[in-house]
Amino acid sequence: MLRIVVFDSGWGGELVARYLEQELEIVEVIRVIDWGHAPYSEKTEMEICNLAMEQLRLYMGKVDLVVLAGYTVSLAKDFLQKQYPSQKIVGMDID
Repeated sequence: MLRIVVFDSGWGGELVARYLEQELEIVEVIRVIDWGHAPYSEKTEMEICNLAMEQLRLYMGKVDLVVLAGYTVSLAKDFLQKQYPSQKIVGMDID
C-alpha cells in the first residue's frame, strides 16, 4: 500500500486528504494539518519553509509521496525538495 502525507495548515488539507482516500483506495493517507500555526498566509516564505520542515521531518524519506495541499504551503516545495532530493513532493507550482 502506498503511503501519502497530505500537508496543509487548514481545511483545504482535510478536503484533499478525504478526496484521495475516496478515490485511491490503494493508499494510506496521513494527514499533517498544522492548525497550531495557522494561518500560513500571514507568514513569510522562510517561516513557511521552516514550519513545513518541522511538521514533515518525521515523514520525509519514509513515505511514497508528500502532497502540499494548499497554495501557501506550496511555497515550501522547492525548499523541501532541496533538503530531501529523493522524496517525491507535489504541490502547486508558484512562479
